[in-house]
Amino acid sequence: MREMVDVTRRILWIHGWGMSPWIWESSVREQWTGQGIGHHFFSYADCHSIEAFYEAFDRVLREVKPETVVGWSMGGMLAVDRLAQLAGEMGTAFGSLGIKRLVVIGSTLCFVSADRKQGWPRRIVERMLGKLETDREHVLQQFADSMVSANERAEGKIVAACEPDFSLEGLKAGLKYLIETDVTEAWSKALVPVFTSAGGRILWIHGSGDAICPVGAMPDETEGVRSVVLEDTGHVPFLTRQAAFYEHLRGFLDDDKDR
Repeated sequence: MREMVDVTRRILWIHGWGMSPWIWESSVREQWTGQGIGHHFFSYADCHSIEAFYEAFDRVLREVKPETVVGWSMGGMLAVDRLAQLAGEMGTAFGSLGIKRLVVIGSTLCFVSADRKQGWPRRIVERMLGKLETDREHVLQQFADSMVSANERAEGKIVAACEPDFSLEGLKAGLKYLIETDVTEAWSKALVPVFTSAGGRILWIHGSGDAICPVGAMPDETEGVRSVVLEDTGHVPFLTRQAAFYEHLRGFLDDDKDR
């Protein structure tokens, strides 16, 4: 786990599949240096299985005790998934974790879908899984290329494939996780009611032109859940629409309601 520590409030940042903590760091430094916030960056470096993702998440919760969890793409799904499991296990004791805010960015409750407006066809993810062994760099670059919207591409914005903090086994486990996981019911029946009743609030930020996690997969807004759609924006609003993204994020985190 990488960290940038200032210290009064602690934010855990969880990136998505095929990337590394680098995806957050430059913008976080620009936006929040010296503001009394400890930034902690999740790592998949030692995760070689789906179970290891959960173990790493639990370990970071124990060590960091974040007030806010920010999850992007698969990282958002993992945060929703594991926090929903903990909500189901802990019930009214869930508040003892100390998490007051959950921010989900460009994520989904179920990655695979026969409806392209809801997700990716299973066969495409399975094809990526099959190609990882022989053409890892190409798979990662194609995925990175899909992160910008058509408008952003016309503006010359790109996302470069970086060296991920995933091992090859971790990349495979991540794709299997995306194929197998559906947290739709866990979101509505466990996480949202338990988290919000414990005083927590949720922000979901999505780009209208997200080709990886289509905006159609965004859950309905409900009590305790705020939804923001950024127009003409792809999968990485914290990079391509940085000012708007951080304005919404800061407004949400600085809102003292329910603290």
